[in-house]
Amino acid sequence: GPDLHPGRQDLGFIEGREGKTPDPTVGVTDDAVLCHQRREPLKIMKGIIPLRLTYKAKIASLNPVGSPGMLIGIEEYVIIAEIGSVHDGSFGNAQMLIELAAECGADCVKFQTHIAECESLPSAPSPDYFKDESRIEYFERTSFTKDQWIKLKQKADQCKVSFLSSPFSMEAIDLLEEVGVFAYKIPSGEVTNLPLLEKLEGIGKPVFLSSGMNDWNELDKAVKVFKDCDLTVLQCSSVYPCPPERVGLNVIIQMQERYRCKVGFSDHTEGFAAAISAVAFGASVIEKHF
Repeated sequence: GPDLHPGRQDLGFIEGREGKTPDPTVGVTDDAVLCHQRREPLKIMKGIIPLRLTYKAKIASLNPVGSPGMLIGIEEYVIIAEIGSVHDGSFGNAQMLIELAAECGADCVKFQTHIAECESLPSAPSPDYFKDESRIEYFERTSFTKDQWIKLKQKADQCKVSFLSSPFSMEAIDLLEEVGVFAYKIPSGEVTNLPLLEKLEGIGKPVFLSSGMNDWNELDKAVKVFKDCDLTVLQCSSVYPCPPERVGLNVIIQMQERYRCKVGFSDHTEGFAAAISAVAFGASVIEKHF
């Protein structure tokens, strides 16, 4: 949205619907409850899959020196099911979410890797939406052991989906390298953490760079770090859920023109019209919160 992207003009799009903001303090800890609570996201993810059939044969390859715009940019694209931390610390939920993402046809599953003591002080203030526990208590409660991360990666392999995660510390990168992720997602809150970005650039695996809380100046500095790895910049509006007028699909074209790299869309809307529209604007990656 305009207040989250200084200097960027987000025009929004007219399809979609607004919804009630979910309470981020409410999590699912009972594995048996998950299927019922995830039925609507499952339907949304399945709605995105026809994109592959609709656009794969019709959209031409991006000409690096051409003018990006409507209906250009990709022959293939990737769909990432963003699991994040909605497993709420339940290893069983995390496994089930991988299975559901694979059932929906996603290409990848993405998690968040928090190591509480490496990214937050016990005295650090917590956001207003942490009602019953502190931020560091939440990170500790919802984190997994190294063995559990390895088993989640194995589950993804069994389900034939690629496994990636967002690291929030140098130590999280080291852990994920041991786990064997194929790529990394940089959350927008870490875009200005240049040492973390430089470490990822040195590893050389594909990187997905979010933009939800960043202005052009911050993004420019981050993109310059990645000289020798496969980089995709994701248009994103950090609003949960994101209303139609704040989607900012026009920014996809601006990113193509500015960075001359692959561009994708991290979708926080409640439906799938925004994701379909993003592909029409040239997005080669769709990340859908799952």
